[in-house]
Amino acid sequence: MRPRQISGIFCFAFALSLALGQARAAEPALVPVIQTGHKDAIHCSHATPDGKLYVTGSHDGTAILWNAAGDKLRTFTDFEGTIESVSLSEDGTRLLVASNYKLELWNLTTGELLPKLQDQGRVDGACLSADGKFVAAGAGFENKVAVWDTATGKQLQLLSGHTDGVSCTVFSRDGKQLITGAADKNVFVWDLATGKRVRGLVHSDSVQTLSLSQDGRWLVTKTYDNRANLWDTTGVEKARRFGTSDESILAAAISADGKFLVTGTSEHAVNVVNLATGEKVRTLTGLQRQVCSVNLTADSKTLLSGDYDGGLILWDLAKGAPLRTLGLPRQPLIALSQSRDGKMLAVRTDKGIVALWNLATGDRLKNIDLKDHTVGKIQLSNDGKYLLVASKDNLITAWNTATGAPLAKFAGHKAPINDLEFTPDNKAFVSCSADDTAVLWNLASGKPVRSFAVHPNGARCLSLSADAKTLAVGTGDRSVILWNTVTGDKIKTIGGFKSPLNSVQLSGDAKTLLAAPNDKTVEICNAATGEKLRTLTCENYIARLLFANDEKSLVASTSDGHITAWNTATGEKIYETPKKYGQASGLAFTKDGKLLIIGARDGSLTFRDATTGKERLVIETAGNDWIAATPEGQLDGSPNALKTMVRLRVGETNEFQPLDKARAKFVVPKLLAKLIRGEALAVDAAKGGAK
Repeated sequence: MRPRQISGIFCFAFALSLALGQARAAEPALVPVIQTGHKDAIHCSHATPDGKLYVTGSHDGTAILWNAAGDKLRTFTDFEGTIESVSLSEDGTRLLVASNYKLELWNLTTGELLPKLQDQGRVDGACLSADGKFVAAGAGFENKVAVWDTATGKQLQLLSGHTDGVSCTVFSRDGKQLITGAADKNVFVWDLATGKRVRGLVHSDSVQTLSLSQDGRWLVTKTYDNRANLWDTTGVEKARRFGTSDESILAAAISADGKFLVTGTSEHAVNVVNLATGEKVRTLTGLQRQVCSVNLTADSKTLLSGDYDGGLILWDLAKGAPLRTLGLPRQPLIALSQSRDGKMLAVRTDKGIVALWNLATGDRLKNIDLKDHTVGKIQLSNDGKYLLVASKDNLITAWNTATGAPLAKFAGHKAPINDLEFTPDNKAFVSCSADDTAVLWNLASGKPVRSFAVHPNGARCLSLSADAKTLAVGTGDRSVILWNTVTGDKIKTIGGFKSPLNSVQLSGDAKTLLAAPNDKTVEICNAATGEKLRTLTCENYIARLLFANDEKSLVASTSDGHITAWNTATGEKIYETPKKYGQASGLAFTKDGKLLIIGARDGSLTFRDATTGKERLVIETAGNDWIAATPEGQLDGSPNALKTMVRLRVGETNEFQPLDKARAKFVVPKLLAKLIRGEALAVDAAKGGAK
C-alpha cells in the first residue's frame, strides 16, 4: 500500500507543479518600453474626448500613441517627411496618421491596418470623422477634397471649389458637414449629403488649421499670418480676431463647448481666452520653446501642448499646472568622433552640447557646452585628451576633454570647415574648407604648418594615411587630390567622378582610396595609379564611408538611413541594415573592430555587430539622462532615466508597470562596458526586448 500512496502523492505533486508551471507560463511577459518622445517639432495632435488616448505627429516623420498616464503605446514610423495629420475616432478604436504622400488607417482594437484608400495620391490636411467611418483630405494638386469610406477604402466624393491647395479639413460631429480651409484664403462649409457648398468664410491670408466646437457652431481658424479667427458657422461674419505683432499665434484650438480658445504662442506660452469677452483667463508659462500644437479634451479640463523641440506636456487647466510630460524629447546627434585608442567617444547634439563617453567603463563622463548651436564637425584626438570643434564662423576651437575648457582657437579659413582629422601623434591636425584650401595645423602653437590649394569648388572631405604622410581631399569639382604632407607636394589628382565627393577614406598604407561621389556609388581606387578597381552601388546618396579596422571590409551610411557593408576585395555586399536612422551623423568601429558605432539624427547611438550588422545595443539620451537597451530587453542608464524613461508593458495590453516591479530582471549595470569587452550577456529579460 505504501508504494501506491507515495506514487499517488508524487502524481498529485507533479500535477500541481505542472498546473502551477502552466499558470506561470500563461502570465503575460513584461516588456520594457523606453519613454522617449519626438526629436523635432510637434506638428499636430489629437485626443479622444475622454482624454484616455492622445496621438501626436512630428516633423521627425513619426506619430506616437499615448495614454493619459503618459505611457507610449505605439510609435508609427516609415513616413517620409513631416506627419501632417493625426486623428482619433471618438471611441478610440480608429486612428489616422498621414504625411503628404502616405496615409494609414488603423483599427486600434485589432491592431490591423485598414484598406488603402482608393485613388489616393498626395493628401493634405486629412481628418477622420468622429465615428471613424470616413476620411477627408485635400486630394493631389487639383485643389479638390476627397471623402473616403474607411471600411472599404472606396472614394465617395470629390469636392471642387477651392482655387489653391487645401491645407486642413474637419468633420462636424454628426458627420453631416465637412469644413475645409485652403491657401486660397477661403474656408468652405460643405453639405455631405448633397456635395454642395453651404457657405464660404473669406480670410486675409492662407488658412492653416481648423478647430470646431462640438455642436458645430463655432469655428476657430489659424492663418499664415499667425492670427486666429473665431467664426459663427451659421452665418458669414467673423466674431473675433486674435493675435498681435508682438505675440504670434502658432497653434489654436477651441473647447468642445465653444466657450474658450487655447493658443500656443511664439512667446513660449499657452493662453486660454474667454471667447465671449475676448479676455485671457489663464496663461501657462515655464515652457522652454515656442508652442506649435495645442489640443483640449472634451471636458476642457486637460490640455496637451507640443513645442518646437518635440516636448509634450499635459496640463491641468483648472490649476494651470503641468500634470505630466509625455515622453522625453530626443536630441538629434549631429556629429560623432571616437579616439583612436578606443577609450573615448564624443557625440554632439543639435543643441551645441558634446557628450563624452568612457567606452572602457561604459560611463557618460561629462558634457561640454559649446554655447553655440551652429557648430559643425568635431574630432577627438587619438588619445582622447583634446576635442576639435569647427564652428560656422570659420574658426576651429580645441577643447580639453578632462576640464571641458577651451584651449585655443585656430583662425585662417575664410569659409565653413567641412572636415577635420588629427595626426597619429596628436601634435597636429588637418582641416579642409569651402574656401578651397586644406590646412595642416600645429596644435601647440595654433599656427598653420602648411596650406594645400584645392580646385575652386571647395574642399569637401579628407582622410589621412596611418603615418599622416599622405593626405586625400575630396573636392567639389569631382576629383580627389593626394598630397605629401611632409613636402607639401601634390602626389596625384584622381578625376573622372560623376559628381562632387561626399566622403573619402585612405587605407592605412595609402595604397587604396575609397571615394563616395554624390551619385549613389562608392568607388574603390588604386591610390597610386588612380585606377578605379570596382564600383559599389546604393539606392541612395552616401553620406559617410569608413574602412573596418582590418580594412577587409568597408561600411557606408546613406541619406535614407541604411548602413551597408561590403567586402573590400570582392565588392560583395555583406549586409544592409533596415532603414532606421535617418541620416547617420557618424560612424566608428570599437578598438577591437567587433562593433560598429552609429550616431544618428533620430537621437540614437547604436552599437551593431561589425560582422553581421545585428543590433546589439541602443542608447537613447534626453538632456543629461540616458538609457541603454539591448534587443533582448536588458537595460542600463542614469538613475533618473531608469526611474522616468522606462515603463514595463504587460504583454500586448495597454497596462503598464514601473520598472521597479522587476528591476533585477532587466537592469544590468555597466551594460555598455560589458558589451564592448565581449562579455556574454545573460538573456533573462522579456521576449521581444525593449521598445
